[in-house]
Amino acid sequence: MTRRTGKISTATLPLYVKFLMILAIIQVFILTNYVITEDEVLLLTEEGTNKSVSEYLENRSRARNGNEKKEKNKGKKETVPATKKASNSNNKRSSEIVVSKEKLAENERKLDESADGDVVQNTHQSQSQSQAQSQPQSQPDPMEEIAKAQREQKVNKEREVAAQLAAMTKRVNATRIQKEQQAHERQVAEEAQAAAAEQHHQEAQAQAYANQIAEEKRKEIRRQEKREEARLVKEARQLEITEDRHIEEEFVKGCKCVQCKEDEVCGGLWKADRLPTIDHDKDYTPDPHSLKIHIVVSHCKSDLHWMSKFIKGYEHSIVSTHIITKCGAPVHGAPEGATIQELPNVGRCDHTYAYYINNILDEKVKKGEENDSIVFFLKDDMSSKNMHQGSAWNKFDSMVQLASSDNGFACGVPPWDSAYHNYEESCSCSAYHDPNLLTFTIEEYDRNIKGYDDNGVDFMSENYPNLGSFYNHLDSEKALPMPKLVQVCYGGIFAASVNNLKRTDDSIWKMAEESLTRGNNIHEGHYMERLWGHLMSKPLEQYQIDAIKNHANDNYVEQFPFNGLLCKGDC
Repeated sequence: MTRRTGKISTATLPLYVKFLMILAIIQVFILTNYVITEDEVLLLTEEGTNKSVSEYLENRSRARNGNEKKEKNKGKKETVPATKKASNSNNKRSSEIVVSKEKLAENERKLDESADGDVVQNTHQSQSQSQAQSQPQSQPDPMEEIAKAQREQKVNKEREVAAQLAAMTKRVNATRIQKEQQAHERQVAEEAQAAAAEQHHQEAQAQAYANQIAEEKRKEIRRQEKREEARLVKEARQLEITEDRHIEEEFVKGCKCVQCKEDEVCGGLWKADRLPTIDHDKDYTPDPHSLKIHIVVSHCKSDLHWMSKFIKGYEHSIVSTHIITKCGAPVHGAPEGATIQELPNVGRCDHTYAYYINNILDEKVKKGEENDSIVFFLKDDMSSKNMHQGSAWNKFDSMVQLASSDNGFACGVPPWDSAYHNYEESCSCSAYHDPNLLTFTIEEYDRNIKGYDDNGVDFMSENYPNLGSFYNHLDSEKALPMPKLVQVCYGGIFAASVNNLKRTDDSIWKMAEESLTRGNNIHEGHYMERLWGHLMSKPLEQYQIDAIKNHANDNYVEQFPFNGLLCKGDC
């Protein structure tokens, strides 16, 4: 007998066996390319599914079976090369996202059957071997070998796929856990940041509230201080009114005369040359070292060496000297430390004084020193030839005492007696004028012994026919109302307390300065000359007015240039 070796030659196999072998090889090739991609697992995880590998394979198998049924219904049969079919299968599987549970169960069942079959086969093999020892070796079945190989490959492939899916699922779960942890950390950080912001906001609100409370307390303190200050001012005014009434009563009851030496209270009213001091202390004498004296000089051409003699004894009290020059001539003999300023030649000395009050005074007088400060208004020439009225100038110390008095004003030219049209000695002129003063007017002024330039401007102004119209132009509502008697100072030299200067509204001084810029020799200057005393002196009380009028017997001058001047005797 011929012994079989166990190898089968494909040439001797029947045709149907060859066909089955080809189909088995194609199926093995398809199984070899049956690989699930990581993209499918990630897509499955992103959709929130948590399916097992068996579910995935089951869904995938169901989708494949459905596609095969559709192809059978259409009746289309296509033969695709193994390599092209494998490539298409891989591309198609990369887009699938469903796993078949039944397929996995079926595979597991087949694995179990295969395992049982292996056991049975091993049993049969052991029996066959025992029989083979007793019987001759039989020829192996090729189809059974192919099926067995297919089953082993299929089981191995499914195990490999399951391992891949498990590893990918593990990585996806780890990634998801990491992302969840990062999201949790971000949430915790955001909550901490929000809590810090809220705390900062609350602290800011608390600070703002505290600041508001503090500001309200400060405002309340300021309001209390203002109320207290107002109360003190009111009490001081009331006390001052009471004292004034007491003094007035004393004056009315004990006023013996207004032009005498024996009455120390009223004796100097007639000429305004001896008045009570500010504190009404009869024994008071101004201390040169306690006063602060400021001097303004209206300069044109004259030498100023005379000033050192004029101010002698008060050098330490003079804190500033301001010289305003207008004629272009050099300034000789200016006191040490004096400031010199040049201005256009308009308005003469009256414009100089108004300019100083508006623009220089606040620079010279320090805040808080107003009560102890007086200002001297001087022309550059105080010689006798420059005196138009009277016979002599008042002395510097006398003017200091008068400017420091209750009146707060001192004229450089004292009122004269028998100084007008050869009046008798019994004619005595007062420093005060009645409202007839407002009728004063002047049409021309030819006195120009020093040859001052009048710059060709008309002397008269149609806007101001008399002193009353000029006074109204200065805004009579803000100016002190014209009382029954006013002090008039001729000559353009005088002194006043800073308090009195501040008592007059600033708009009056500004309007005066502006009105005096029309030209050099203008009648506005003569009007202003007669208003300085009224704007700078303290108004008289009614009892003082009555006493002066009684002394004058209501006599006054009606003629130019002393309209309204009170006189006693045959004037």
